[in-house]
Amino acid sequence: MIPIYESVLKNIPPLSQLERTKGLYAFKKEDYELGIGKVYNKMLYSTTADELDPSWKESGLLNKTLDWDGIQRQWFGEKKKVQQSVQSDTAKGEDDTPQEECNMGAPCSKKGTKCTKGEETCCGKTHHSFQCECLEMPNGLLQFNACLNTDACMFPPCCRNGHPTDKPPPSKDTCNHMGSPCGTGIEDDYCCFDLQSGAGHSYCTKSGGKTSDTNGVIVIDDLLSPKALQLLRELLLKNTHWYQTKTPLEFGKYLGAYIDDGLHDPIFLELAKQLHQSLPRIMKGHHLRYLWAYKYDSEFDSGINLHADQAAVNVNMWLSDDDADLEEDGYGGGLVVFTTKPPSDWRFQDYNTNTDYVVEKLLKPTNFANITVKVSLLCVYTHEI
Repeated sequence: MIPIYESVLKNIPPLSQLERTKGLYAFKKEDYELGIGKVYNKMLYSTTADELDPSWKESGLLNKTLDWDGIQRQWFGEKKKVQQSVQSDTAKGEDDTPQEECNMGAPCSKKGTKCTKGEETCCGKTHHSFQCECLEMPNGLLQFNACLNTDACMFPPCCRNGHPTDKPPPSKDTCNHMGSPCGTGIEDDYCCFDLQSGAGHSYCTKSGGKTSDTNGVIVIDDLLSPKALQLLRELLLKNTHWYQTKTPLEFGKYLGAYIDDGLHDPIFLELAKQLHQSLPRIMKGHHLRYLWAYKYDSEFDSGINLHADQAAVNVNMWLSDDDADLEEDGYGGGLVVFTTKPPSDWRFQDYNTNTDYVVEKLLKPTNFANITVKVSLLCVYTHEI
């Protein structure tokens, strides 16, 4: 196979002479006479994670020291851990000391005192979920009565003034959790549902119906365990399943491998599974739809051009050594994620074909997140940016 490829390579002109085909070369009669049809897109070498390391399934692929809860709080813009409702059957008096059981009809010791149990948090404040008052019954006994569920966060206080009139109106799926931080980085900017606009419409108390451009990107360094990193890198370097060549003058100069054409070792599916298990709040309802890998020739001086992908959650991971990041003028240095949101009526084709308009009207006036590449680094962002 190698001699055939070497012979055909001598027939391929310089890239500058392939502008009409955007950098692609169409095999000619003499190439087929050399035998290219017998070897093109045929795997020269194939191995598996099981062959390289039969014990890889015995330990997790992800770094065990990562704070997955903190990573998810960063994604949702939560400055501190969201407090969950904690039920307690112990009453608390005015001095917060444990007292009697806080239930309707339970005995109490001081008339007029109140007991509480359970907590719920919204609009940055924590409220009791249930309370009773100690009353004297007709028989002279003191009992907890007049009990009620406070429903303090059913209609959070910060949502009672309606959406800010000087900001974008409520829109569908602006935010998801009533009374929780919107994730915009703006102080006291909380999520509210708008019942008048229709199902799914919501807004933020300070920024309105469109969340800030700072939301929707997280970077996780040292994602993989050292053993998993070594195994994945070896698997991708050894296997010759890099069948796709993008048009270099249009999309960039790199090769592609895809889950439906060779890139289907079980270790990749296990990695996706463990990411879902570790990031349940981010990945909830979003199953793995596609998987690919890209590989660059060290002689090329460009990466992937400006483009948009179709995904509810897009996950990018780098496996190259740190010294492979050239960071030279004009190229190298990582990934640029533009955080502006596209028009709601745009289709996937609009993002990738109307490039000049996208750059001038959507991207240049807005911010972006510049992700510096490091080995075993993961970048996660939403489909909206």
